[in-house]
Amino acid sequence: MSSILFRTDLFQAHLENWELILQERTVEAIERIASVPGVAGVILGGSVGRGMAWPISDIDLIYITTRVADDSLPKRVDELALSITREWARDTWPTSVDAGRLHFTADEADDLIKGKRHLDELMANERTFHATDKSHLGQSVHASEDCDTPAFVVLLSDGRFDPSVVRARQIERVRRVTSLAQRVQSHLEAGSLIEAGISIQELARVIIPYLKERWGHGDRSFGRAFTRFCVLAHEHQEVGIANRLIRLFSLTADEVEARYAKAPANVVERHITSYPSRLAVGEEITELDDKRDVLYAYTWYAVRTGEIGSWLLNEDLHKSQLKLSLDQTASIWAEVVSKEPDCVSSELTFA
Repeated sequence: MSSILFRTDLFQAHLENWELILQERTVEAIERIASVPGVAGVILGGSVGRGMAWPISDIDLIYITTRVADDSLPKRVDELALSITREWARDTWPTSVDAGRLHFTADEADDLIKGKRHLDELMANERTFHATDKSHLGQSVHASEDCDTPAFVVLLSDGRFDPSVVRARQIERVRRVTSLAQRVQSHLEAGSLIEAGISIQELARVIIPYLKERWGHGDRSFGRAFTRFCVLAHEHQEVGIANRLIRLFSLTADEVEARYAKAPANVVERHITSYPSRLAVGEEITELDDKRDVLYAYTWYAVRTGEIGSWLLNEDLHKSQLKLSLDQTASIWAEVVSKEPDCVSSELTFA
């Protein structure tokens, strides 16, 4: 607990002046990432780029490579981003710089700007699938002769929710779900219960960005995602699905309090910082809502690394229990895609 109290003290100092700190750090991060050889342009994305920052926002930088950049560039950018984050963490509360994996090539940007390709064609690539969402309503913060970054940002923002792009993204999600369902069956047959549980979790979690896409919203702010999804579900008359997911993820009010009481220090610390941060920017949020969001996010971070724990409810898995979860997930998916055009729903199979 002493480490939590110490970090809380650092956080309180950060919270008092977070806007200026974030602004200064954003400028520094942009300058340092833009200076990496091979980077032709930089987009400030995420909540900071959209003008919706909060005290613990990450700084999301999506870059465009030069035409001569080599395959080592993503790793070099990622290492620099991690180094910047660690530097800030030495004396104050850290701000994470997220840069490296998500990027576009100069050819991709140029082809889109000139109309040689359409944005929906990039949705089959996981890198550009996520980079497109992160860049939506972002800002051009570095340009060069190799890339017209301002024009590219406008194209990404204007095209993000074009019907063809949405359809392509939904098809990719459904294909992913079908692949995961096959993986679950293989794990169950092999008796690999931990691996089956991880894949079932992912199967169920894709439902949330899938529905948000249908409703015109991106897959953002993972640490606050579940409450935002529930609010949107209410607005779109899908409360029933939201309630089924709450039960599927063991996130009822009683379960949240019981699991939070057993949670490790990093989960508790996240709530200690997340809740006041959300209040600071005017979110109408309860402590229970924030705990639920934190458990939803950190459960996934933990289970996909194979962690076992009572707060994760996976200490004593049984095949019958996993099959029930799989059946419940398949039932929700069937209801969700029943409202989609054939080009999407026909891709889904749990067989």
